[in-house]
Amino acid sequence: MTFRLHMDSGFSLVETMVATLIFAMVSTAGVLILSGYQDGRLALASADERLARLELAKATLSADLLHATFRPVRDELGGQGHSFEGGDHLSDGAKLKLVRGGAPKALFDGERSALERVEYLVVDGNLVRRSYARTDITPNTPVMEQRLLGGVEGLSLRFEAEGQWTNEWRGGNLGVSLPNLVEMTFEFANKRSLSLTMLVGGKA
Repeated sequence: MTFRLHMDSGFSLVETMVATLIFAMVSTAGVLILSGYQDGRLALASADERLARLELAKATLSADLLHATFRPVRDELGGQGHSFEGGDHLSDGAKLKLVRGGAPKALFDGERSALERVEYLVVDGNLVRRSYARTDITPNTPVMEQRLLGGVEGLSLRFEAEGQWTNEWRGGNLGVSLPNLVEMTFEFANKRSLSLTMLVGGKA
């Protein structure tokens, strides 16, 4: 009886190359999927952060305008100022100045006034909220600044009172001390814009 031993000759060169090619394609696809997932996750996180900043800015602006009140004020030079003023005539990047009541810090410090002087400015592409400890400003008045939004290329305002709209408010227009509404239009670096219309002083 004769026995023959069949030896396994293994994979051929062509089979090995095909297997290597398939493995490379699967690996590349896996890397692309993971990269896309990572990019999507980072984009989503960035969008969430922008949305959170936008909501904070809207809430802050709305609260300040809703608590706006009329009160004669003095500037750093001792001159008479306006308790509510806004528009392009303001200098140094300022867009809106107001006096608001119900300042939260007064709840925790009985010696502080519930009135607060607030300014909104566009500085280096940022919407900045500047608040003063007192309504009558002096060179030594403590001041705090808060960056609310970035990427702001422009900000325009309109004010409504007595059924009429105006682009400038200088302490009292149309015989009233405060407008009913303020419309703020933001122009962003990505060429998009956003308009917000908010009540002033709790008016309807």
